[in-house]
Amino acid sequence: MLRYLVSNKDQLSEYNSFATVHMPEDLLRLSELLSEAKALINNEVYDEARQRIRDARELLGQIRSRWDAVMTKLYADEISELEDLLKRLEDALSK
Repeated sequence: MLRYLVSNKDQLSEYNSFATVHMPEDLLRLSELLSEAKALINNEVYDEARQRIRDARELLGQIRSRWDAVMTKLYADEISELEDLLKRLEDALSK
């Protein structure tokens, strides 16, 4: 939510740092897996990238099954962004 209230790149960077530090551990791990997959794709290490994406997909499923409605709604934007990134990475590997 704060992301839409910031007025410049520095404030956005500060928000992202704050959000990352205060994000639940499951979302942090999901974000790390996707970042690793992206780096592996960029370095053309496709098999390991596929494994990170499989792990991320599994973790996302666990988050959806374990979290209650309040937690899911609270972090809906972050989950949606991570899902979008996951889809883009999957698409990149399928080409």
